[in-house]
Amino acid sequence: MVEVVAGIRVECEIGRPIDRLREIYADPAYDSMRIKVILKARRYKVNTTVNPTSRPKPNPGRLP
Repeated sequence: MVEVVAGIRVECEIGRPIDRLREIYADPAYDSMRIKVILKARRYKVNTTVNPTSRPKPNPGRLP
């Protein structure tokens, strides 16, 4: 994911191509803390939906 983001260049009609994005929309498969930390360090706004498998599970507590 990080290599893909580093290689993005958006051609503009006037001026230089944009190689610095403001915000990244990603699939829930990329909802890992490692990827989020790397992208936030590069000052990207990360917008991913929460992956249900990585969501914290409720503790059922003591069974009666």
